[in-house]
Amino acid sequence: MKAVNFDVRQRINVTLLLGMQRGTVQDVVTLSAIISKIALSEDDKKKINYRVGDSDLVRWDPETAAGIATIGVNLEEEEVRRLCKMLNDCQSFSTSDIEWVVPLIRALA
Repeated sequence: MKAVNFDVRQRINVTLLLGMQRGTVQDVVTLSAIISKIALSEDDKKKINYRVGDSDLVRWDPETAAGIATIGVNLEEEEVRRLCKMLNDCQSFSTSDIEWVVPLIRALA
């Protein structure tokens, strides 16, 4: 088991990336377990004005997101392994993602 901290931006982005993944039943079960641990509550979504726009583009207010505390999550070894693999294999990152993804990858190592 590994304790990992996730800020709001990481929680949103990882949840979206995990939701797009395909794999075996075991892969999907593992990914769903991670999502259940890090997903924003409906109350948190309201606080940051979380919304889904055209083309399923997710938006939120970064100013209010600062008021949502970082959460600590205990991830099983298989969850850590699968999350690291997904992040390292993902071909959808841009330079703007460096701010949230690199610290998360380091925390998972």
